[in-house]
Amino acid sequence: MNSTSKKLFIFALGAAVLISLSSCQLQDISSYFVGLQTEPEESLPLPNAGVHSGQWKTFDLQIDYHYAVENQSLNISGNIIFGNYYQINFAALRDLEIFLFFLDKESRVLETARILRGLGRDLSASRHFEEILAIPESTRAISFGYRGSARAERRQQIERFHHLPKHTPD
Repeated sequence: MNSTSKKLFIFALGAAVLISLSSCQLQDISSYFVGLQTEPEESLPLPNAGVHSGQWKTFDLQIDYHYAVENQSLNISGNIIFGNYYQINFAALRDLEIFLFFLDKESRVLETARILRGLGRDLSASRHFEEILAIPESTRAISFGYRGSARAERRQQIERFHHLPKHTPD
């Protein structure tokens, strides 16, 4: 293969990678998990007025949040902190997606929004999010969920973690 052919091949490969990465970024996730159910005790009621604050916590992480409803929009912000297990036993975050679920009266997902996406960062660092989201019709509550993985000092040790809505028998 001559020099020009190598350059063309590398250019074409780079273009293909960029196109596939950009299509991943633009992917609509609003229908992810629709119809699945969250634990009712993890649902946060969505009242019409006032600013509401609280803490949503699992073994893996903690979300300190503030939200308010204004004109069928949800203004939500907060900070995410990993639990001690990950801070002590792992070197880096490989990937992380934090989701906000809009729920009906039975805690079933009506729509999903990704409120944070991260990777390769310090597990002891707090991560901030801030979003303004349209509230779907029939929404009675919201909840959070996540999926991700962390890497230990030795790269071959990867731990995946998640907390997502589940299928429930009808």
